[in-house]
Amino acid sequence: MVTNRLSKISDFITTSQAVRNVVWLLIEKGLLLGSSFLFAIVLTRYWSVTQLGEYHYIIALLALLAPFSNLGLNSLVSRELVNRPEHTAEIIGTAIIMRLGGAFTGAVIFSILSFWLILPSLQPLFFALLSAQITHALGVIDYYFEAKVQSKVSAIIRTTVGLGFMLLKLFFVINGANLSTVLVLTIIEWVLLAAMWLLVYQIYHRGLLHLTWNTNQARFYLRRCGWLIMSSIAAVVYLKIDQVMLGMMVSIEQVAFYSLASRLSEVWYLVPGIVVASFYPALIKLKSSEENGAYSTMLQRMCDYLCWGLLLLRY
Repeated sequence: MVTNRLSKISDFITTSQAVRNVVWLLIEKGLLLGSSFLFAIVLTRYWSVTQLGEYHYIIALLALLAPFSNLGLNSLVSRELVNRPEHTAEIIGTAIIMRLGGAFTGAVIFSILSFWLILPSLQPLFFALLSAQITHALGVIDYYFEAKVQSKVSAIIRTTVGLGFMLLKLFFVINGANLSTVLVLTIIEWVLLAAMWLLVYQIYHRGLLHLTWNTNQARFYLRRCGWLIMSSIAAVVYLKIDQVMLGMMVSIEQVAFYSLASRLSEVWYLVPGIVVASFYPALIKLKSSEENGAYSTMLQRMCDYLCWGLLLLRY
């Protein structure tokens, strides 16, 4: 009986596109998080505690902007692309414009707050980073590949750009580069990643010039994204506000020590999100069909894998 059960699980893993999706995303996160941790170790070797603290403090502040550029549209866009693939241009185009508006609003708000939160010497670079983060709005194209269960494409793009610039940063830091150089490389990285999203969307869909705004689609998003935005804000605040508070209330040096310790714990938050995002399109299709039994089976199977995976990681 155990052998039969293991055989079924093995067959599912080798034949399921969603599982292959999970594997690609886990490989991506493993490589990027591993290189990020290596980069943090190198920074502690070549930078002063003050420089390291300033770097992590700025990155934590920028992370608080994520809800503005995401607008809680992640699952909404994926669901719409699965249910109405013939309206892909309107779904993605509207989401991009809304996210650009949200990212710009967040950039304006944090530009004003920066006069109290950021040292005057770092404000010009912080303004440049705020401008560059507006390009994160183009990450909505990732949901196109998520809906197609083709996250292999997204994983390759993010890994290539991320690892490439991580190597550049390592090279410059080892050769004496300061905080400003690393932040400039981060700006270039974000802009290049946005350009890559546009390029791959044109290659795979041939519809870049057909992206359009649809007012009804925007109303649909706005009616449903309110609580999703609130949950996104809560998640980001939960993960990053401690570093911002340390920088404001204690010292920048303490941010450096704390960020290195917290980085290890933040890794595990990504795993369940990757699994759910990969199975989400298939669940939507089954839910909208008449196969209620198949939907319940897949949902239970996904929960089983998450549970067993948690136990394996815990013990």
